[in-house]
Amino acid sequence: MTYLGNVATGRDNNFNLIRFGLALAVMASHAWPIALGPGTVEPLEAALGRSLGTLAVWAFFALSGFFVTASFEASASPADYLLARGLRLLPCLAVSLVLVALALGPAVTALPVATYLRAPAVWGFLARNMTLLRPEYGLPGVFAGNPYPAVEGSIWTLGHEAACYALVLLAGMAGLTRWRRAMAGALAATRCFGS
Repeated sequence: MTYLGNVATGRDNNFNLIRFGLALAVMASHAWPIALGPGTVEPLEAALGRSLGTLAVWAFFALSGFFVTASFEASASPADYLLARGLRLLPCLAVSLVLVALALGPAVTALPVATYLRAPAVWGFLARNMTLLRPEYGLPGVFAGNPYPAVEGSIWTLGHEAACYALVLLAGMAGLTRWRRAMAGALAATRCFGS
């Protein structure tokens, strides 16, 4: 019998294609509220009861759970796992935030550039979003006329991602990641108690 774990190692699989398709689904889902404003019902939402973006994010989290658990199992220690997860998330987040706040923001803000750069909200955007605790989605004068004026709207997922990293760490340290029945029970519990 061929197991998913056997074909998931290396790069000879279709996970990147699946991720690409999910990313396109999220982008398509975000197009409606960005263009028409918050609360806009997407075409598939009425039929499925969930937006295409919500379904894609769930799939992303399922795939991530698979790979993050594999990362824990391959790590030499919990500290190595935390380092790997931190290096996976934080450098790209920092680059994205700096580019958005200090390159995109000054280029498109309705404020004079000097006023924009002196605004505490710009620096708060960088600091708050690096902590992942209370995301800040907008910048002063940037996309203010848009129905949905966010510049980093999808950043809300990163706090949940970090929390999942911690849950995998705790489950792994407790030995639960090696117990198939325990993991199946945890999955069933999230489905029963989650929305």
